[in-house]
Amino acid sequence: SFFDQSLFRLYAYMEVYRKTDKSEKQVLKFDLMRKDSSGRFALVQEWFKKLKSITLEPYLLQHDISELTTGSYQLIVSLQNDAGAELDSKSVYFERRNPFWDRIHYLYSSRKEDKLFFDTLSPATVEYALRAVHPLIESQDVPVIDRLIKDNRDREKRLFLFNYFSNQSDTARSAFGKYM
Repeated sequence: SFFDQSLFRLYAYMEVYRKTDKSEKQVLKFDLMRKDSSGRFALVQEWFKKLKSITLEPYLLQHDISELTTGSYQLIVSLQNDAGAELDSKSVYFERRNPFWDRIHYLYSSRKEDKLFFDTLSPATVEYALRAVHPLIESQDVPVIDRLIKDNRDREKRLFLFNYFSNQSDTARSAFGKYM
């Protein structure tokens, strides 16, 4: 029930057994909720999975949670018919600790103009900059930057650079310019 910053995927296994008419279309609805400061859960993400018309359908959920900030979460899985009526549901609670994305979330909301500079960089510059700062990063961020270099996730690469250079100076843009 605890996911630290090194864990990027949420896995959940479920099985759907059909006793009713197999021609009825059914879907799994996934709601990822985050507990706010008042103790209530608010929707973070929602997605659906169409089910086949078979008696037993196993399903392994693999969901990317790399960008979830630190907090308490609830995953609700609902089985719905084609009219949207809920036939059954299950939920699970989990905790997430992710200081890297906490910092990015804070910086993103407090330094929007500075962050926009990194959105204007060319993909080649972003790749070069990531490789250039790799030897300088702290050990706890090594798995994060290794994954970013390996994956083709442009937005996250830019956010990583923004975060890194925000730690170096009052303005990330000037720190980036000096270093590069």
